[in-house]
Order: sequence, then structure tokens, then C-alpha cells
Amino acid sequence: MKIKIETFRQETFPIDPDAVKQIDILDVQTISGTEVENPCKIPILYCEFSNIVFLEFCPTEETANNLYIGAERRLAERIGAKSRERVRRIMRVLRSSGLSVPDKPKLLEIGCGFGFNVSSMAAKLRGVAYGIEPSMHVSEICEENGVKLIGNDISAIGDSGIDFDIVIMIQSLEHIIDPNKCIEMIKSSAKPGMIFLIEVPDVQVTTNVSVWHPFCYSPRGLHLLLNRHGFRVLACNSRITDKRQFTDIDLAAVYTGGIVEDQGSSLTTPKTVEEFVADQLRLNPSASERKIRDIAFRWSVSMQLLKRRAMGISID
Repeated sequence: MKIKIETFRQETFPIDPDAVKQIDILDVQTISGTEVENPCKIPILYCEFSNIVFLEFCPTEETANNLYIGAERRLAERIGAKSRERVRRIMRVLRSSGLSVPDKPKLLEIGCGFGFNVSSMAAKLRGVAYGIEPSMHVSEICEENGVKLIGNDISAIGDSGIDFDIVIMIQSLEHIIDPNKCIEMIKSSAKPGMIFLIEVPDVQVTTNVSVWHPFCYSPRGLHLLLNRHGFRVLACNSRITDKRQFTDIDLAAVYTGGIVEDQGSSLTTPKTVEEFVADQLRLNPSASERKIRDIAFRWSVSMQLLKRRAMGISID
């Protein structure tokens, strides 16, 4: 595998260049167990203005597409073992937002995988599930889950001709090499009142930046990104405010139709590198918390496997 990278472009995210500091180095030798033909070392940067962590050099669009189009999914993803807890979190933040969901809503998940998240949410909200997914290995199970795939690239959102009521990105925004372009494309087909639900790993808890994750977000960074595109954040759950959150941020926003100039007290103050490191030390789950979570996850995998076998559904 050969990886092509390019210098981070400031327009991809709202940062202050004067507030950026290097905090580490990413040594890229392998990707998903495959050796890289051109190993490289990429500086990891932190912005004290937007409080995000990102790579100084990101994969090119061609490299990113190649990473995902043929990506195989792990067993837990193939059987939807992670979906129940993710949907529980995202529904909790939706309720916290106070937003009203229309009757029979049209839900679109960007990076839907096998469709477990969006199909579960559509069932709860009595809506219709749609998906966008770059991997070529998902269509059959998406169909089984009642998810209509509209394309393999985010540009499909504008080509679909569908007015979506809710757009969802669960554990996918951190994979996007140009988040600004991504949100702009979502906005281009949105109508005021459209609900936007996001879940990403929480950089306040741990930094998991990689070639797969060129950006790691904080609540402040997400607010800044969404506000510039006309989305007002109405609820944001993270471990710093809610111990039920483990290592993720869940956020609910609504499209207003114009730039959101001020989010008031919901937009947290900037943090220095020292404050960022202190947060991670304080918030990172303990060994016992991680062990309990791991046991619960393994149990969930076992139950999902038994259920699918009882129904005669293959997991291959």
C-alpha cells in the first residue's frame, strides 16, 4: 500500500495558525496490518483556539477513497454489536436538545456501514432510513436492515433529490479529510429546521489521531465548525459534563439557514496545551471502568451472534 499525503489546508477547519502547537509525531509504518510502501512521520498538532488535534499532513482524497472503498468490517460491525449503545447515546442527546421530530422523518446516515444505527433510529422514530457508505461490502446487509443506499460519496446527498429531516454522522466525521467541505455539502441541501446528529471520539478524553482519523474533536471545535455553516448546537454530551459518556461526544444541532454568530455560554472557552493534557489525565476512564465496558461489549457480541444464528442469518 502506498500512501499519499498533503499539507493541512487551513480552510478545512476553523483554526488560528498562531495558536497551533506540535504535541507528538505519528509514525506511519502500517495501515490496518498492511505495510506502507513509503513509511512517514507526521507531526500531530493541537490548536489552542479551537481545541482540536489534527495531522499536519492528511491523506489525499485519492488515498482516503482507496482506504475506505475496499475496507472490510470487523465482526462487531457486521453484526451490529456496537449499534445499540451508540443509538442510545445519540437518542439521549436528541431528547436533550428539545427538538421536535416531524412525522415519518427521512433519516440519512453518512458513513452508515451496514445500516444498524440508522435503521434502529428510523424504527424508533417511525421514519425511513437512507445511507451513504464508501465501502463496497455493505449493500446486502443494508438492504436486510431496510436502509436505502443513495451513494458511496457525500456528494450523493445533493443528487438524491430528497429533503432529509435528520442527518446523522456516528463515528464518521473524524474520518473526513476535509470537514469544512463535508459540512458545506450537507448544508447545501438542507432546509431550515433540519436536525444534524453527530457522535465522534472525544479528544478531551483520549487522542486517537491516525491516518484513519486525521481530526480529533472537542465540543468547542464542533461548535465552531457547525456555527460557520449555519448550524446551532442545542445539546452536547461529553464526559466532562456527563459521566454516562465514556470516550465520545454526542451532539444535536439544527440548521438555521445563516451563520451562527454567537452560541453564548454553550461555547466553551479555549484551552491551552497544558489544560488539554490535564483534562485527558482527569477524564480518561479507569482500568476498572474499561474492564466493565469490555465485558459488557463481549456479552453484546455473543448475544447478537446467538440471535443471528437462531434466525439463520449468515455473518460472513
